[in-house]
Parts: sequence; structure tokens; C-alpha cells
Amino acid sequence: MTIESRPLRYFVVVARERSFARAAEQLSIAGPALSRAIRKLESDLGTQLLERTTRSVALTPSGAVFLVDAERALEALDAAATRARRAAERRILLAVKADTDGGLLEPILESTARQDGAEPVSVRLCRWGEHADLLRRGEVDAALIHEPFDRRGLDAEIILEEPRVAAVPRDPPSQGDRP
Repeated sequence: MTIESRPLRYFVVVARERSFARAAEQLSIAGPALSRAIRKLESDLGTQLLERTTRSVALTPSGAVFLVDAERALEALDAAATRARRAAERRILLAVKADTDGGLLEPILESTARQDGAEPVSVRLCRWGEHADLLRRGEVDAALIHEPFDRRGLDAEIILEEPRVAAVPRDPPSQGDRP
């Protein structure tokens, strides 16, 4: 059985909105067409995903499980499309947090620029902790990340280990010097 992405998107919006009317408006589709698409998806899957009343929509236990996987599948599909478009541009997008790249960014860019036929590297500056999500969404091709980070769905290789130290004054202030 093949599941198309459109009914999957429809289901996710209905599940998030908990309303066919709001979902139909957001998706710019007629309510009856949206309802038919969800019923067909349920029929294809052989399970009810949504409990419907005249006033509300709720996820069934099957629907709750399916929602998690449907969101992941749609994220992966969107990321694949983004990566394909960027591949057509023949460039690599590297995510870094400029003040914490460990001095690696400049040598990476210089080394890549010297290689014949190498694709150009563009840099995307990002906030602390944003790297992994950018990778998962396909918005960047690689990232310089400090551990710890969420490795789910990512391959990672340690390229630099930096010792962590604490610094204190050599001669601590005496008790009388403290406020």
C-alpha cells in the first residue's frame, strides 16, 4: 500500500487543529473534500484515526501513534526536497555558531576552496542548539556542533576535542575584601 503525502498533510493539520473547519481553511480546501480524504486514508490504513463529533475532533489511540510518524515522514520528505534543490545549486551549506567553531571554520573553508571541482561552501550562522534541527529539516548539509546535542537521525564524527577548564584568581580575595 502506498500512502500519498497530500492526505498525510491533511491528517496532520486536522490532528493539530482538532477541527475540520479550521484545517480546511488553513489548507484552502473544501470541508467535505477534506473529510473524504481523511476517511479514505483511514480506509487505506484499516483503522480509524479520528473520533468525530459535530463540534470536535479527537485522535484515537491509532491516530496518536500515526500522527507522530506522519509528522516525521513529512519532515523527511520536506528535508529531501530542500536538499535536492540545494544540490542543484551545487553548494554545501554549513551551520556554525561563529563564536564557538573551535577555530575550524576558516581552515575548512580554505581547504575546500583549494580543491579542484569542490562545491562551494556557504555558511549559515545559527543559535546555540539549533544545528541538529537544521540538519534534520535539510536546511543545512553539515554543522560544527558542540556536544552534547540530540543525535537522533544524525551521523556525527568528533573532529576536535577541547579540554574544559575553570579559571579562578591565583590569589583569592581575603574575607575582608568581599562585599
